Amino acid sequence: MPTDQLLASLARVEWIASSPLCTIANRYILRLRARHYSEHTIRTYLIACAHFSYWVTGLDLDLDHINAELVTRYLQQHLPVCNCPPPRITAIADSRAALRQLIPLIPQPSYGAEKVVTTPIQRELIAYHHYLAGAYSGASWAPIPFDRGQ
Repeated sequence: MPTDQLLASLARVEWIASSPLCTIANRYILRLRARHYSEHTIRTYLIACAHFSYWVTGLDLDLDHINAELVTRYLQQHLPVCNCPPPRITAIADSRAALRQLIPLIPQPSYGAEKVVTTPIQRELIAYHHYLAGAYSGASWAPIPFDRGQ
């Protein structure tokens, strides 16, 4: 069955379609098929990923915030007390296995990449840091302390 048809046939396809994971859903299916997972297992894993997508959407997170730590939080804190609407996978072992195949497909920030600034205060602090670095770079003198006329 083609990946689009498989996704369309899911009972909770809207959970994936309205989440940040929608951009990697087809690659996820292709990854599982390349690893020779059965169609039944792929369907089970998609339901587990749809449930995870529903939870992530409720947290209002972007794809770049999804990582192994978030998956661990989902498995340990959400699943044991889950009351999401069915159908859903609440078995921790199945969800862990499904999400273990998902994580490598999520683009992770590269080492040394500049952190995304999200608040005006963070932007101001970084701009001030760059100003100070430029103002005092290569100077053989230290900034003069403010004299209050003493």
